[in-house]
Amino acid sequence: MHFPAPPPALRKLLIALCVAYFLSMLALRGGVTGFYSHLELQPAAVFSGQIWRLLSYGLLHGSVGHLIGNLLLFYFFGMEIERQFGARMLWKLTALCTLGGGIVAAVASTVGLASQAPVIGASGGALGMLVAWCLVNARRSINLFGILPLTGKQLLYLSVGFELLMAVSPSNNSSAAHLGGMASAWLVITGGIAPRHWLKKLRLASLRRGMRKQNQPKLSVLRGGKKQASKDDWLN
Repeated sequence: MHFPAPPPALRKLLIALCVAYFLSMLALRGGVTGFYSHLELQPAAVFSGQIWRLLSYGLLHGSVGHLIGNLLLFYFFGMEIERQFGARMLWKLTALCTLGGGIVAAVASTVGLASQAPVIGASGGALGMLVAWCLVNARRSINLFGILPLTGKQLLYLSVGFELLMAVSPSNNSSAAHLGGMASAWLVITGGIAPRHWLKKLRLASLRRGMRKQNQPKLSVLRGGKKQASKDDWLN
C-alpha cells in the first residue's frame, strides 16, 4: 500500500501535534503538571475568562493511540482538503472545528449534558476534517478499512450515527467535542457559518414569497342560472 507524502500545511500540522504530545509527556514525567493543566479544556476556567483553552486542548492527547487515531484522520482526509482548497482552508477547518468542539463541550458540561472532566485531544478537528471531505466528495467511493466500499455520503451518515451512539453510551470520550467539531465542519463547507449566507437565504425566501403572491391568479365566481357568461368572461 502506497502512502503519499502529505502536502506542506498538513505536514506542519502533523508535526506540531507530535511535538506537542512529546513535550506534554515530558512535562508530566518531570512533574510539571502546570503545562498540561493550563492547556486542557476546563469548562469552569473557560467561562471565567480563559478562552485560549477552547483551542489549546487540541494540542494534548492522553495516549499514543489517541494521538495516532487523530493523525490518521488528518492525514487521509486533510490531504484531499488541502489539495482541493489549499492550505488556508486546511488551517481554517482545523481551527474552527477545534473551536466549535470546545464550545459545545464546555456548554454541554456546564448544563449537565456531559462530564465535568477536562477535555483533551484534536478529535473535534480531525472528525471535522472527515465531515468536510464527505460533504465535498459525497459521491466518491472509498474502501473503509480496505474492505467496506462506501460513498462519502454513506461514510458521513455512518460517522454521525456512530458518534450519536457513543454519546449515549458510557465512555471516556467527549462526544460533545466530537459532534461540535463535526457540526462546525458542516457550517464551514455549506457556508452556514457566514452571516451573509443567512441574509441571502432570507432575501431569497422573501423574493419567492413575493413572486408567489404576484403570480397568484384572481378568481371570479359567476352565479349559475342567473346570468349567462359572455365571451369576455373567464371561468375559473
